[in-house]
Amino acid sequence: MPDNHDPIALFRRSASLWPEREALRVEDTSWTYARIDHWSDAIANSLITAGASNERIAIIAHKNASTYAAILGILKAGCAYLPLHPEGPAARWERMFAISGARFIFGEPSSIQGLTPLHIPGPDATGLTPVHRDGDEAYVLFTSGSTGGPKGVSVSRANVAAYLGHLLSTYDFNEHDRFTQFFALTFDLSVHDLFVCWGAGGCLCVPSDDNALRTAGFVRDEHISVWFSVPSLPALMDRMRGLKPDALPTIRLAFFCGEGLPYDTARAFAAAAPNARLVNLYGPTEATIAITSHELRHQQLERPGLVPIGQVFPGHKAIIDNEELCVAGPQISNG
Repeated sequence: MPDNHDPIALFRRSASLWPEREALRVEDTSWTYARIDHWSDAIANSLITAGASNERIAIIAHKNASTYAAILGILKAGCAYLPLHPEGPAARWERMFAISGARFIFGEPSSIQGLTPLHIPGPDATGLTPVHRDGDEAYVLFTSGSTGGPKGVSVSRANVAAYLGHLLSTYDFNEHDRFTQFFALTFDLSVHDLFVCWGAGGCLCVPSDDNALRTAGFVRDEHISVWFSVPSLPALMDRMRGLKPDALPTIRLAFFCGEGLPYDTARAFAAAAPNARLVNLYGPTEATIAITSHELRHQQLERPGLVPIGQVFPGHKAIIDNEELCVAGPQISNG
C-alpha cells in the first residue's frame, strides 16, 4: 500500500495498475477503472471551467454511474461533495444549501435562488486533461442534529485518508474483491464502500433494489467477497430464511456498522458465510465512518446480547467520561 491514502491518490493508483479491471457494476453495466477515470476527469474539468475552486458541490445522490463518476470528479477538482437524498424534501435541501454555502449542483435543475445547476458530461467526452487538485474537505453530510434540524458535518480528506490507511493495512483486500454497496450515498458508511473498494482495486457492486429477499441472490450472482451493511439487513434476511447454512460462501470479509450487532444475527450470518471474517465497526459521522472495531471469533458466537464495539483504531485515544465515549485522533472532524 502507498503511504498516501488520499482517496483520489488511491483511485488513481488502481486505475494505473488495473485500467481494464471492473471498478463499478451498476444497473447491469460494468465500468472499468479506465472509463471511470476518464469520465471523472471530464467532470472535474467541467467544474474548473465553471469556476469552482475548493468549495462544496451539491449532487443528487442517485445510485447510478454518473453519480459515482461525479463524486470522483468533484474530489479531483479539489472540491467537496454534498450528497442530497433524491426524494428531498425540498425544504431540507434549501436549509442544507444555506448552511453549506454550496453554489453549484449536479443533478436535476434547481430553482433555488443562487444555486447554479451543472450538466454532468458524458462518459466519452474528449479534449480533456487529467485533473488532481488538492483539496482540504472531502464531503459534507447532514445528520438530523440534536434539535431535529439538519446539522452539517464537514469531513476532511485527511480524516478519510486516516480511515483508509487503517482499513487497507489491517485487512487483506485485493484487486479481485467484489464489494457490496448497500448504503445510501447520503450515509457516511457509503464512503467506506467506495474508497476501500477503489483503494484495493476491487469492483463496487450496486444492487438494483433494496429487497432483502433478493440479497442472497445478488451476493451469489455478483460473486461478492466483501460485505458491509447495517446489522438489520442480515437480521431481516434471517427472518426471511435467506441465511441458510453456506448460502453465502463467496464472502470472506464481512463488516457491520450503524447499529448494535446482536450475537444471534452474527451467528446466523457466520453459518451462511462460513468462510468470512466478521468485524463489528462503530463510529459517529464526526469520527469519519468508524473508529472502533471488534473481530468476532467463532468461539464467541454463542454469547447472548450485543457484540462489543471493540478498541479504537491505532493513533486514536478514547476515554469514558460520565458514561459518554470521548475520542480524539486524526479521524475526528473539525468542530
